[in-house]
Amino acid sequence: MDKQLNPIDGMTVVLEDRGQDFLEFDIKDGRVIAARPFQDEVWSGQEVLNTSIKIGECITLKADFGARTLLYPVVAKRPIEKVAIGPVDV
Repeated sequence: MDKQLNPIDGMTVVLEDRGQDFLEFDIKDGRVIAARPFQDEVWSGQEVLNTSIKIGECITLKADFGARTLLYPVVAKRPIEKVAIGPVDV
């Protein structure tokens, strides 16, 4: 199901659950565009430095103070789900 998913074209990644408040990131154009179930306001907008993301790897983000690698490896990835906004979706 990989279909060459990447952080530029868009993907959802599921992180290993170690009790943190965020388990999934939607990534598009090299940035986190959503985080679930919590901390969306913390992670959205962060630049993803990985050019590809594989299962078992950790995501590295660009922060104001330098690069920061998350402690939670990716356990799954999938295409970003399209959200229906009306009868004539854009």
